[in-house]
Amino acid sequence: MTEPFDYGEKLPDGQHERHPTLPPVDDKKFVRPLRSSYRHVGVRPLGATRPLTVEETIRYADQDYVAFEPYTPPHPSGAVGRYWTAAQLHSGCGKVTSMGDSIAMTYAQRPDFYSSTFCSGCGTYFPVGIRGEFVWVEQDGSDGPRVGT
Repeated sequence: MTEPFDYGEKLPDGQHERHPTLPPVDDKKFVRPLRSSYRHVGVRPLGATRPLTVEETIRYADQDYVAFEPYTPPHPSGAVGRYWTAAQLHSGCGKVTSMGDSIAMTYAQRPDFYSSTFCSGCGTYFPVGIRGEFVWVEQDGSDGPRVGT
């Protein structure tokens, strides 16, 4: 049985003292770029959204929805789409966070190794992956793919 990882104490900024990483590998084995900075963009639709219909606006008036994202194809659960609020569409603090080399190498080796990562602007952890809240910052400063994909 594997012992649970000891993250240590939480630091004053809200980040854990230690993080699990994979053992280092030969640089020749990296297939992905080695990235070490990411931007907190918040939750975002994966596809195009459309404005609500008049009927939807009336039906969901108490929910503050402003857009609908149809899933193409429908989600395996049978869901055909998702409603979004303005707050969700404008979430994320925009802050860029940088990580140490061992964590960056772990992401390069196994993008799905972590389920969340730390935002230095918000001082807490948020999900990563296809529906995660972060994108990689490319060398030219532009936003890259989602962290964890």
